[in-house]
Amino acid sequence: MDEKEKVVNVFPAIIERNRQRVCTCKNAVYRLDVKNHIVQCDGCGAVLDPFTALLDFAERWEEIKKMERSSRERMAVFNEEARKAMRFRGVQDITRRYKNGMFPICPKCGEAFDPSTVIRFVNKAYVEGEKANG
Repeated sequence: MDEKEKVVNVFPAIIERNRQRVCTCKNAVYRLDVKNHIVQCDGCGAVLDPFTALLDFAERWEEIKKMERSSRERMAVFNEEARKAMRFRGVQDITRRYKNGMFPICPKCGEAFDPSTVIRFVNKAYVEGEKANG
């Protein structure tokens, strides 16, 4: 093999592993240069590796989805509590009206009845299941 054919390393690379990130902006906004394929942070002006920007975007998207799920769960709990409060207010309203000498009206026959004459109760889920089954 000839001396001219050997590969000569004229550009040694220095690897810096403990270097700080180029952009440390919180919730950075990225500017994409479509001609030169460069990603730049709008906040600090740092030129970023496209993979780093994509990874940051994906992590922020996961965080948004997590907050959305958490918000949906909190809203479900809130709605359930509101439903219970409405039911409780309904019971309070019926009790107050009964104490003031008023009787409720039966939704089936339209007749007034004394709630103290109710002899038993049945589970709501059982009744709804019977209606659904025919």
